[in-house]
Amino acid sequence: MKFNDMASRAGLRRGIWALLTVVLISAPDLIMDTLVWLLSHALEALHLAYELIEFLLDEGIHHLFHTDRHSTQVIVFYLMLALYTSLGYVTVKRATVVFHKTRQSSRLFWQRQRTEWREYWRESSWRQKIKWLLGVFSGAAVLYLGLF
Repeated sequence: MKFNDMASRAGLRRGIWALLTVVLISAPDLIMDTLVWLLSHALEALHLAYELIEFLLDEGIHHLFHTDRHSTQVIVFYLMLALYTSLGYVTVKRATVVFHKTRQSSRLFWQRQRTEWREYWRESSWRQKIKWLLGVFSGAAVLYLGLF
């Protein structure tokens, strides 16, 4: 079987998801600490970028137009307001497109899954159905007892 085969790719994807699930279940505090650390550093980097843009605009406008400090700050404020408003507009427009595409693809995915599940259930014998239901109820009981 070649690596490019669809079955091997699906198996690899399932293995990666299983590994990520095991890591998430076994070390949620480590995952959360890492995510909080990454988020705080990303926000710090965004803040530094904001301050750098503001400083560069202040200096550029001050030297370009020879204005006093207050006038420079007013010009920079409105420039940054226009810049971030336009960036926000573009982000919202792109986010809505991504949202609609994701919603459509997830609907199609769940329709396919539901159809596959119905076909599996219809083709299963009554013994397989009982085994499946007992497995679900047993798993739910173990989860319930494990949580409480």
